[in-house]
Amino acid sequence: MASSDSSQNEKAIFYAARQIKDDSQRAIYLDAACGSNPGLRAAVDELIAAFADAGEFLERSPVEAPNRHADQTLTGSMVGPYKLLERIGEGGFGVVYMADQVTPIQRRVAIKIIKAGMDTKQVIARFEAERQALALMDHPNIAKVLDAGTTKMGGPYFVMELVRGIPVTEYCDDRGLTTVERLEVFREICSAVQHAHQKGIIHRDIKPTNILVATNGDRPVPKVIDFGIAKATQGRLTDKTLFTNFRQFIGTPAYMSPEQAQMSAVDVDTRSDIYSLGVLLYELLTGKTPLDVTGLEQAGYEELCRRIREDDAAKPSNRLSSLSHAEISTLAKNRRADPAKLSVEIKGDLDWIVMKAVEKDRTLRYPTAEALAADVERHLSNEPVEAGPPSIVYRVRKSVARNRVAVTTFAIVSLALLAGTVASSIGLVQARRSHRRMQESQAKLVKQFAATDAARKSAEVNLYAAEMNRAATAYQQGSISLAMSLLERHQATRGDRFEWRLIHQMCQHDDSAHTFREHAGAVHTLAVSPQGLLASGSADRTFRLFDINKKREVASQTMPDEVRDVAFSPDGNVLAIVTKNNDITLWDVASRSILRSLPGTATDALSYVRFFDDGETLVVVSNSQDPDHKVQLWKWHIPETSPVAFEKTYGRELAVSPQGRTFAIAQVGNVAIWRADQGDSLRQTAFVRNAHDWSIKSIVFSQPAGRYLAATDGASFIRIWDTDQIEGETGIFPALANLNSRAESLAFSPDGQYLAAGGDSGIVEVWPGAPPWKASERPLWTMQSHSDQINAVVYSHDGAWIITGSSDNTIKIWPSKQPGIAANTLMADDWVFNVSLSMDGSKIASAGFDGHVIVWDVETQEKLFDEKRHDLQAYEGSFHPTGSGSPVALDNGDTTRRATRKRRWGESLWLT
Repeated sequence: MASSDSSQNEKAIFYAARQIKDDSQRAIYLDAACGSNPGLRAAVDELIAAFADAGEFLERSPVEAPNRHADQTLTGSMVGPYKLLERIGEGGFGVVYMADQVTPIQRRVAIKIIKAGMDTKQVIARFEAERQALALMDHPNIAKVLDAGTTKMGGPYFVMELVRGIPVTEYCDDRGLTTVERLEVFREICSAVQHAHQKGIIHRDIKPTNILVATNGDRPVPKVIDFGIAKATQGRLTDKTLFTNFRQFIGTPAYMSPEQAQMSAVDVDTRSDIYSLGVLLYELLTGKTPLDVTGLEQAGYEELCRRIREDDAAKPSNRLSSLSHAEISTLAKNRRADPAKLSVEIKGDLDWIVMKAVEKDRTLRYPTAEALAADVERHLSNEPVEAGPPSIVYRVRKSVARNRVAVTTFAIVSLALLAGTVASSIGLVQARRSHRRMQESQAKLVKQFAATDAARKSAEVNLYAAEMNRAATAYQQGSISLAMSLLERHQATRGDRFEWRLIHQMCQHDDSAHTFREHAGAVHTLAVSPQGLLASGSADRTFRLFDINKKREVASQTMPDEVRDVAFSPDGNVLAIVTKNNDITLWDVASRSILRSLPGTATDALSYVRFFDDGETLVVVSNSQDPDHKVQLWKWHIPETSPVAFEKTYGRELAVSPQGRTFAIAQVGNVAIWRADQGDSLRQTAFVRNAHDWSIKSIVFSQPAGRYLAATDGASFIRIWDTDQIEGETGIFPALANLNSRAESLAFSPDGQYLAAGGDSGIVEVWPGAPPWKASERPLWTMQSHSDQINAVVYSHDGAWIITGSSDNTIKIWPSKQPGIAANTLMADDWVFNVSLSMDGSKIASAGFDGHVIVWDVETQEKLFDEKRHDLQAYEGSFHPTGSGSPVALDNGDTTRRATRKRRWGESLWLT
């Protein structure tokens, strides 16, 4: 009986070796298969040599024909109630076919059948072990066993569900899964392996080709397959004899644990699968396996096993750092990541988790697949992971084991140094003399240091005196901000000195810092002309005109009702004034006289007024839902003209396109888009009902042509329209709904390529600024360092920077296309509602809840101007686009009356 088994084993090894064409790879296989049995190796070598001598004679042997044409013979045949359709896979002992079950039900399945000529007792036992292993398991991520049986020739087969998937690494790269998404797939694989371990099964060959991933909807579903070399840890899986020969090579070298490479099957347990899972995670993160086995066939079988047992793997982040530029670019593209950040993303937790899983000493690995998955989950949840950097003792022990020769050399050198130390004690007298000389040198150094310190203190006193003189001169010349900056440099060290306190008190009570004459009521609106004139409108029924450069009031006028809005024409020569009763007055700025009065049609209607770019067309929008209130379009320069008016149209927000011919009105959830033709007509191109759930907070046109219109209600999504294509309620792009934070403010980049959204949780999200927009669209990148709501978002004029103002009392300056670079921070005194840039980009103006209008130097980040004398809450205030205006703030003289009009979302951030 033993002789029969030996003959069968020779035959199986001979057939398998014949299929390996490369001589060196065939030698590796024979070393593993024959092990330490020289008789078996000699018999197989003799068969191979005889087959080579026989040549074509054996190729035509009818005995061999079933092997050479197995696929052609079995495809289309019936195995039990299953019709074989095509071969879809092949392992060491079995072939997998896709088949149709004919009876009693019809379905498509996968059938694994033992290879012809491989039906030794050992192979049949291992095949049946896989069948029994799969039958024991019931897990959504393990291929299910549906049936089992034997072919007409007596060979075993089993039927399992057909997994329509691809290897996990190929799936992740093809779909561009991010690192987080790959970790989520990996957790499911760990869950499947944990289930197998609980059933007493070790897989022993976990690798990408044995984990197929299919898609269920949008969700990837991994399936663990091929338990062909699985080992039972509890009980017996079959009545057939099943054991692993000493030195038999089981598994795939790149994913094999060190204990498997020891060639002692008794020493393999579930922690061998933990090692293979660690290798798989390493490959998912870096695209490489820890051990590169390519080229080892030249070194031979023993060298391959030695490297698996002894060679330590580089940490994943270090492995990434060593890749070429082309390789790292490909990896980043497959993971939708920034190449510069790929290594940083893995460094730390993921390094520790992977290195714990692939420890050579299995006692230091994760004890279970469940523990490995739990640590991955802790990483995803930003919780501390159990894996950590190895201890110093462990590192030293490993270092000594790797560098025995170097350690021995170091020990010898240390002994020599010790002997030298003993010998040096003979020169004790000389050492004491040297010590005395050193003490004398130290005394000299102390004296020199004292002299240097005295000189330093003298220099500090001289610098303080010089800068106090400069501060006094700056105060006398009216440069209060410069004087205060000089004082602040010395506040910590000399803030209690008389001259410091005197100049500081003078600056706090400076009469040269101009405060315009206050209104008797709340200020509703401000506007600045290109010539530097400031217009203000108030609830006290007056508007005033100030010359900012000369710091004096040049005109004022009492109106019939509260002044609700003012606007300068593009050239600054005409001022439009709208009152609460909707009357419109046109002022000639040069002559300080009324050019024309346009009658309104309603009462108690807060209105918005804007000039078109031609300076001759005026649009007025009512804020009331009264059906008598209308949108009015005036050609104000034409005598006796009447407005183009539209019934039942009101607006909560108003935005005019950069070209000045299209405008949009936002209501409670609705958006109306209008376009002015070259003549006097005005047509409504769209009226979109229920565009948003709530009242719209921000509505902006794209730059530079204003073709696209974006709006948000500060809640669920951002809606975008193509104003050139929209008709009725069509032409609306899919909403941008994958928001990480509720959008409060919007801004297009100057080139129209990006759309920035500031959120209520301090997050800035950057979206594509041009089509196509998709329903599954996600932000290009996000930036967060504000701790509270973002009230204003502005692009610099060259598009290189994004400036944000927040309720956390800060202004942030972000590189617009480098989200990983930290933002510069400017500290305000209270909530920041508005920010804007001067035309040359060198200055930033901000307005805050406390009424301060502050001007900053971008390069030095110092305050150039800080008007703190007024009590008004300043929601608007900035430079004019021409750069000729100055920052201003109003003092209403009454701390109990505060302005209630906030900045209109969607308006230009300049006061025009």
